[in-house]
Amino acid sequence: MAEQPVPVRFFRLMLVAAIVTLLLTVARTRGEMFQWHAKWFQTDAGGVGSPFGIVWLVPLFGFLFGRRAAHMGSRPPFLAAFAVPLAGAAAVVGAAAWITAQVQGAELQQWMTRVAYAAPAVALLALFVWPRMFFVTLAYGVLARAPVAVVQWLDLRNGWGTHYGKVHPKLPADLTSDAKLHLLTLAQFGLWVPFTILVGTACAALGAATVRRGD
Repeated sequence: MAEQPVPVRFFRLMLVAAIVTLLLTVARTRGEMFQWHAKWFQTDAGGVGSPFGIVWLVPLFGFLFGRRAAHMGSRPPFLAAFAVPLAGAAAVVGAAAWITAQVQGAELQQWMTRVAYAAPAVALLALFVWPRMFFVTLAYGVLARAPVAVVQWLDLRNGWGTHYGKVHPKLPADLTSDAKLHLLTLAQFGLWVPFTILVGTACAALGAATVRRGD
């Protein structure tokens, strides 16, 4: 069976993923701006653990992308497509966590910048094990994170006070607004997009594995 180009075959699912992710970002932004329930809309830097975080959508849509790809005849060896990207994601997340635990101030700023520039190279692991899914998750990552980058800029410009405009508390306290924006934007595209590629591809392998051959 001849394969159609990725943009055509994944258009509807990608559109749904982008819209759902955007709506969640908008809901979270408004919830933090208007101080809705603190349990659901924390404004601490990083926003770790929020149920409204779009990070939770990565494994979900990755799984669905994998099922769609398998139905279309794209199914790489499971072990490589699952384990290799997952190991890459663990390396990126582990490095970021270790660095933030060990250093602070200007040194933390320097190291986090290095990790953000290195993570896209690690994300290329997904390209080698499943090229089609690499481009699908790359597209989803950009569609998911571009609106967040816009919210970050608006937050810093207008003083909304959401977590989107805050940097790690161990970074220098005297960072300018432009410096904060640079770091926050770098995090979105240098860390979160590679994370989306790696985790999304690993979960896509799981999704593909649930589709019987010949279906």
